[in-house]
Amino acid sequence: MDVDTRFLILISLQDLSVSFIPAGKTSSMPQTVNGIGTHYYGKQDVARRSGTCRHCGKSGNLETYTTRLWFVILFIPIIPLKRIRILDYCSSCTRHWVVNPEEYEMSRQLSISGAMEKHRAEPTVETALIAHAQYLSFHMYSEADAFRQGVLTQFPDNPELLLGLAGHLDQTGRWMEATPMYEQVLALKPESTDARFHLAWRRTNEGKLDEAYDLLDYLRERGSGVSFNLEPLKTLAVAYQKVGQHEKTLELCAVYLREHPPIGELHEFRTLVKKSEKALGLETSLLPRQEVSLRGLFDTKSGKYPPWMRFAAFLSVAVVLLAVTMAALNEYRRTHRTLYIVSAFAQPVQVSVDGGPAVTVNQQGTVPISEGAHQITLSGPVNRQINARLQSPYLSRWLSSPIWVLNVEHLSGIYVNKIMYAVNPSPSKMTWLEDEDVNFVPHVDYPFTTPPATMKVEGNNGTITKYCVAVQTLPPSTIALQIMSQPDQTTALTFIEGHLERNRDDALLLGSYTNRVVGEANEKRVAEFLKERLWKPSISVVWHRAYMNLKSEPRLDSQLRAEYDARLTQSPDDPTLLYLRGRVSPTRQEQVTYFQRSFDKDPNTGWSTMALGFDAAHRGDWDEAKKWCNKVNAFRGADPSFRLLRHLVHVALADTSGLENEYRQTLRGNDLVEMLTAVFRLLDVLAAQSKFDEARTEYAQFMKRISSGATVTGMSPYDLVVDYVCGDTEEFLKKQPDIPAAQASIPFVCWLVATGQPDIAASLPDVDTLVNEWDDMLAISVSFALNGKTDEAAAWRAKACEQLKKMDGQSQRLAEILERDTAPDKAELMDIVVSISEMPLVLAALAQRFPDQKADLSAWAAKLNVSRHAPYMLVKQVVESP
Repeated sequence: MDVDTRFLILISLQDLSVSFIPAGKTSSMPQTVNGIGTHYYGKQDVARRSGTCRHCGKSGNLETYTTRLWFVILFIPIIPLKRIRILDYCSSCTRHWVVNPEEYEMSRQLSISGAMEKHRAEPTVETALIAHAQYLSFHMYSEADAFRQGVLTQFPDNPELLLGLAGHLDQTGRWMEATPMYEQVLALKPESTDARFHLAWRRTNEGKLDEAYDLLDYLRERGSGVSFNLEPLKTLAVAYQKVGQHEKTLELCAVYLREHPPIGELHEFRTLVKKSEKALGLETSLLPRQEVSLRGLFDTKSGKYPPWMRFAAFLSVAVVLLAVTMAALNEYRRTHRTLYIVSAFAQPVQVSVDGGPAVTVNQQGTVPISEGAHQITLSGPVNRQINARLQSPYLSRWLSSPIWVLNVEHLSGIYVNKIMYAVNPSPSKMTWLEDEDVNFVPHVDYPFTTPPATMKVEGNNGTITKYCVAVQTLPPSTIALQIMSQPDQTTALTFIEGHLERNRDDALLLGSYTNRVVGEANEKRVAEFLKERLWKPSISVVWHRAYMNLKSEPRLDSQLRAEYDARLTQSPDDPTLLYLRGRVSPTRQEQVTYFQRSFDKDPNTGWSTMALGFDAAHRGDWDEAKKWCNKVNAFRGADPSFRLLRHLVHVALADTSGLENEYRQTLRGNDLVEMLTAVFRLLDVLAAQSKFDEARTEYAQFMKRISSGATVTGMSPYDLVVDYVCGDTEEFLKKQPDIPAAQASIPFVCWLVATGQPDIAASLPDVDTLVNEWDDMLAISVSFALNGKTDEAAAWRAKACEQLKKMDGQSQRLAEILERDTAPDKAELMDIVVSISEMPLVLAALAQRFPDQKADLSAWAAKLNVSRHAPYMLVKQVVESP
């Protein structure tokens, strides 16, 4: 075959190959959803052929036809869209090509007519092959068969024509028809490598491996790799290996490797060789040593490595990149943490980490920080350094959002709330943070922000769990009540002073500040703080009352009298000054005069009204006291002193229904000071009605609530208060052996004196520290007197008087009355002003000392002894004693 002839045959084969990939687009069958979409309807000009699908690779019938594409609803054709020509529709995968039928028909006519005209004008092998290819490319198989028979008759025994026609038939999947042509070519031209190539492939598929081996002898010659494709050698080698002829396999592989050395680097070829070598037990290999190539490992076209190794390499790189990314993310999160600072101080707190710039925190703030050891410096209302180590588990940094919380001086109530979102959610679970300098919370979704009220969950049984951290808002008075009991009151005093600067009229906070202070230095600090702000920016009655109640200031009343008198000279009609001046008057009569003047100037001030109500209650005139109470305005009604008066008035008059509701409402709040006051006054109200079981139930529920639902174990002084209010002597005597003397409390002392055991009270360890108030000393004296121990009674009465002498005005006059040997008259006693809870005890003590006045003094004491709290039982015993 000359060069030009071979070139024309190749061109015809190339044209045929291209023509089998139509100009239209590849497509799958139209689709519908719930019967709505597109669909083919109708078939015209149908042509079928046996062949191989170019999409799925399966052999079968391929169908070509013209149809119409419709828009369908419920599979009913509604709108015709367009006519199309379907080419080579495969029933296995339904894939096909789509062309415009008009354009397709025009192209077919032009191509076929052009090729046939050229062949008629110049009837050669070359033009015949071109025309035959055009028939097949447009799926005109019957026309192609007829034309092929004609040209075979026209050019009999022409090896070039036979080879070209056989190649066309191969490409259309008609191998059985092509095979005799290749055999005919080989008979006519034994040296034809093309015929040998195709026949060798057929013989290999037929299992006639030796025939294929002989046909491919031209490829085994040295230098064959320059001119020919050696792939048939590998195909035949694989076939030999499958039937166990490994020697033949290695022989063919050796030829391939000799003619084309790069094949030795390909994984598929090396696997083929190694398998046969292993089967033959060869110790040496014909394969060259393979150089490791990372580039080849990641080159999908190199073929040097198996797909699994390449996949493993890509996977390894991906894993390494992921690991590096995750490690970087872990490190980023470790070094980008947030320290939350919560402060209950009114003053701003300065927070510095490791000597860095200070951050000012007002109540709540944040500081960027990394995990690890740090030195945190606090300044402002508190000056201290905290050595803290922030650490979270390594793995949790990807999955959790931990936070660290610094609760300045542990003053704020901070809790973690576990919230369950569900159709039927479980109750939220609250856990208080420990009293650590820096608290670690493993995971928080809402740090110090309000979580959503609702959240969408999947299904009726779905649940979403979220965690929030929040601060329980507590009044400063509640916090002060807790921290003033600490041995070192420095922090507590600073805390209270900051809040008092903001709210001068917080009576509860002032009460904790003045009544619970311990130590000479602290008492002096409190006195100076109150005195410096006594007259600025304006007069605060609550502030002045707190200053007046200081027990550490000698001659305070006389000093204040002079100050008030001086200011009254300038403002004689000022109702506030008149009231305050009455508070420091040396006699009750003078007090009442100033209170009345204040009331006359302004009946709505409330303070003078309350004072006149206390005066009526002091005399035992509860009806008049109630009238004064009814005149107190709503604002003054919030003052703790007035609430005490109102409580005693209603208990004395057995009108307590309104008090019960009010106290129960208070118990539903969160002010611990108010709640403590409310619960014990509620106990008082219930005990006055002999509802002792209900009183104990209310107390138990209150204790459970303030302990966050935890079971309360052990015994506290409050338990003894409940027993006292209920008058349950039997219960106290049962508990008494379990109360160590070292844990004695004032409620315990009250019980001892009420049960005739003053000698035990007097012998308690550190009794002088425990019993440091004059009324508690006087109670022990009264109890000794009830037991007939006059000497001991006198000694403890003397202690009470010594304590009273350290105080001013009214207290000193009371000490003088208790010490003398002559009984005071009623007018003299009326002129002494002490609290209503203390006056019954004073009257009981005087009734013991002066038996001839006992009837009048006991009657007066009985009128005032309305509260069931101590010293109710002791006074009652004196009143009822002969």
